[in-house]
Amino acid sequence: MVTKRVNILGVPIDPVTSTEALDRIETFIASKLPHQVATVNPEFIMAAQDNQTFHEILQTTNLNIADGVGVRAAASFLATPIPAVVTGVDLLTDIARQGAQKGWGLYLVGGRPNVASMAA
Repeated sequence: MVTKRVNILGVPIDPVTSTEALDRIETFIASKLPHQVATVNPEFIMAAQDNQTFHEILQTTNLNIADGVGVRAAASFLATPIPAVVTGVDLLTDIARQGAQKGWGLYLVGGRPNVASMAA
């Protein structure tokens, strides 16, 4: 079930739990089409205020997850609660765990030599 996105300073956030996020990601993978997921923290929301390109990207992603209690607090203040904080680290761990069970491939990119292999 897709619920209505919460708007925080023009940045849409999907009010999902970690299980719901993982279910949506599994659906994205099954579709074999590209999808973009962002784990939006307060810094993302503030950066989007000054960077139009970044703002537009966050408006067109397929799934924006609340990554931080600040995002959840802002949503509550706006009377549009988000059920859970789902950090990017926790989500990636869940994706890797489920991916290992279902045979998904993960592509890791690191900025410095050996970063991706160390993460793997």
